[in-house]
Amino acid sequence: MVENYNLAGFDFPFLEYRAAALKVPLRLGRAGGPPLLASYEEGRSAGPYRFRQRRFHIAGREVIDTLEAVQRYDFAARVLPSYRLKEVARHFGLAAPDRVYLEGSRVYETYCTHPDLVRHYALDDVHEVDGLSRRLMGAAFALAGMAPRSYGRVAAAGPAMGILEPLLVRAYLRAGTALPQPLTPDASWRHEGGATYLLAEGVAEPQSRCPQGTCRFDGGQPARGDPGGDENPHQRGLWLHGSRHDGPLC
Repeated sequence: MVENYNLAGFDFPFLEYRAAALKVPLRLGRAGGPPLLASYEEGRSAGPYRFRQRRFHIAGREVIDTLEAVQRYDFAARVLPSYRLKEVARHFGLAAPDRVYLEGSRVYETYCTHPDLVRHYALDDVHEVDGLSRRLMGAAFALAGMAPRSYGRVAAAGPAMGILEPLLVRAYLRAGTALPQPLTPDASWRHEGGATYLLAEGVAEPQSRCPQGTCRFDGGQPARGDPGGDENPHQRGLWLHGSRHDGPLC
């Protein structure tokens, strides 16, 4: 496993640049597999913002960027002063009393004269990233044992196409049933996600919370628990099969 904070924004691009400058292969893969670092672009959302992001992949290894977990946490909590590792670590009480702080522009200069200080600084980073992972990545780690996706993909995936869709696809395969086609013959049809309606604006008092799981598996189920009930022949009870919690899902 390769885990750090802002892997995609700093560590991997830096390693790629240094490897290219020194003309050496960046061998990070496991023995016997493709050894090199690969990357691709994909769409990503952080709260209301959507953008393209370069995502890195190493065959045989899980790649975990704890910055993404921090952004997901703050989308709901809205309490972090910034997404800088040091400030996030202080917010969660993870910064050690003797934590070393260095400006990025002074790291090389300091290393030339006080290398042990820079090593201490780097090790403090490692401890804080580990603390953030233990604090924020537990749910994704547990889901990786339930959903048919790798830990690295679960950690970066959304709840619908990232988690629920693979569960349903696996349920269809277990039942020996073909995946359903769109209910419309229009070739341009595509899935657009859940429906959202703005019914009122302003401050609502008092406030109450409705757990997402309740909406998906209880309140959101028509007759007999299947989306569409008996009128949808494609479902064949697979929604219930894919969402049961009476045993391992993997």
